[in-house]
Amino acid sequence: MADITIPGVSDKYKTNDLVNSLVEVEKIPLKREQEKLDGYKFEQTNWRRLNQYMSSLRESSRQLYSYDNPFSERTALSSDERAVTASPTRDATLESFKIDVEKVATSDRFLSKKIDKNQTIPEGTYKFTVADKTITYRWKGGKIADFANGLNKRGNGVIKSSFIGVSKDQTAFLIESLKTGSENKLIFEDAALTMALDLGIIEEDNENVKKNTFEQDFDVPPNLSKEIEIPKEIQEKNSIVIRFTVSAHDATAEEKEAEIEKNVEDAKMLSSKTSEAFANTGKITFNDITVYNASVSDDFSYSKDASENAQNENLQDKIVQGDENKTSSDRNFNIVLAKMKDGNTKELELIDDNILQGENIKNYSLKIADYKDIEKIVFSNANNGKTISVSNIHYIDTLENTGYRPLNPISVADNAIVKYEGITMERSSNEIDDIIENITLELHEPTSKSATITIENDTERSKDALINFIGNYNQLLAELNILTQLKPEVIEELDYLSDDEKEKAKERLGAFQTDSTLRTNKSNLQSIITSPYIYEDDQIIKTLAQIGISSKATGGSSISQQQLRGYMEIDEKKLDEALKNNMEEIKNLFGFDTDGDKIIDSGIAYRMDKILQSYVQTGGIIAMKTSSIDRQITAQETRIKRLEDQVADKESTLKRRYGQMESTLNSLQSQANSISNFANQGNGN
Repeated sequence: MADITIPGVSDKYKTNDLVNSLVEVEKIPLKREQEKLDGYKFEQTNWRRLNQYMSSLRESSRQLYSYDNPFSERTALSSDERAVTASPTRDATLESFKIDVEKVATSDRFLSKKIDKNQTIPEGTYKFTVADKTITYRWKGGKIADFANGLNKRGNGVIKSSFIGVSKDQTAFLIESLKTGSENKLIFEDAALTMALDLGIIEEDNENVKKNTFEQDFDVPPNLSKEIEIPKEIQEKNSIVIRFTVSAHDATAEEKEAEIEKNVEDAKMLSSKTSEAFANTGKITFNDITVYNASVSDDFSYSKDASENAQNENLQDKIVQGDENKTSSDRNFNIVLAKMKDGNTKELELIDDNILQGENIKNYSLKIADYKDIEKIVFSNANNGKTISVSNIHYIDTLENTGYRPLNPISVADNAIVKYEGITMERSSNEIDDIIENITLELHEPTSKSATITIENDTERSKDALINFIGNYNQLLAELNILTQLKPEVIEELDYLSDDEKEKAKERLGAFQTDSTLRTNKSNLQSIITSPYIYEDDQIIKTLAQIGISSKATGGSSISQQQLRGYMEIDEKKLDEALKNNMEEIKNLFGFDTDGDKIIDSGIAYRMDKILQSYVQTGGIIAMKTSSIDRQITAQETRIKRLEDQVADKESTLKRRYGQMESTLNSLQSQANSISNFANQGNGN
């Protein structure tokens, strides 16, 4: 049976090879254009790498002569760094001075008594105040651990809390202020005060209460009032808080009798004043009729019952809403008023310290800062059958104490005390920036003896900046040597390159050897970094070589090829010495104002920046070159796409034609085989 062939699949006549060879011929222009595209992209990559190296050198140059140049930076050395350190600004004076730290500033850090780890904190509004910052925490009730977590989230840099494990089942609750200084005392208010007392964090300072008591205890009988004068020395001191205890009890018969007698006396006094007023009216005459004033009878009688009834009627406007269901003897009509210096009064808004000492006993606080013109406090008892007792009247100065004392203090809020130039000073913080100009002192612990602080130039920062500058210079110079020369040795002599980096560098070797601008740029850079710079007649430092930076800084008897190509070396020992002794001149070497207009216009770094600017700035030399290459790449990609389409069409045409040829040949072969078979059959017959 004859072989079966399928055009385009079977390759009986080797047409596939023929088509492929013809297509390869058609691809020759395409490959040529592709090589051009690869060349453009390679050139573009080289320019971008060069732009990166130039930008790095320019940036390090600008840092050496800008306002933030490292040569103006200062550093501070302390003879007792555990006790005190310092942070100078760049404007600090180069000097040495002595500091004595007698005490560091501390904050309130209070521990509770031993408590159960599952201790609960009741619902309430918990207020914690440090100076003028108040943290208000509305707690729904629950375990103390959850309370502490919630409080820390609201601490806002003012307070925080934590725990110290005492035993397996017990812990101690630590709460602390995050601000140091005696004026930043931690004050507990509202439910927080109750909690602090209950947990044994604080207790009332009875000695302080006794010392600052300014009024004796007194009672205010029903329907009477009592006023007390606030001492003048505390009337206008905003840090003062006046505290007192108010309680109520049923009025005794004697107190009720005294109330009525007082009302009678007041009525008689009023009557007497009225009689005197009428006595002074004289007489009046009209149409020959004269009317003379009649005197008021001195026989004045006043019913106790009438007095009581009148008092009750006058007090009706003081009934508090919500008390309608109470009897007249248990309504709480007592009012506390502030009497101001101008004689006016206004009802006080008292802070309830929420320390319940009994069913009808409460402690109250009055902040002087809230009533700046207050002169007296008036206690008006509008109850019919209750006597109001006011006791424990005292004041506290919150700058000095809170009226309570910690039971287990780790530290208490106090100021730092330092001595400078024989002068003792207090500050609320351990970071002090107002004693020595342009220097911040950081206090850590008291000094055992005077600590010496020395302000010096920051030579290490200057040295690092110079090393970075020289490193970027050498890197750029190496790239320029590779791109503009065809000598393999310019790569081999770069010992810091890895084998892979050297292989890639060989691909770039001589890529821009015809570019005259790069050769000129390289020459200018070498001239800038080796030229002398003179700005004063008596200056010492004029060149980089004088501070240990040159092409042969490390010495040696022979000159290497690297030195001949202009790579810079650093003699660190010589550089350290120069930075220590000639910092200002080194600064001027890199950037100097020659005409006195306060603008740098000369120096190594200044000139380096300006020459590189023309290359790397927007619209500069490199930008124009890469922009031109971008256009060439776009055009080349368009040509390649067109050629690819042509090759594809040609290949399709060839395959179709040769497929038809194979089909025709197969048909002819089939006919020939048929004729041959027919002839063979005839010969056999």
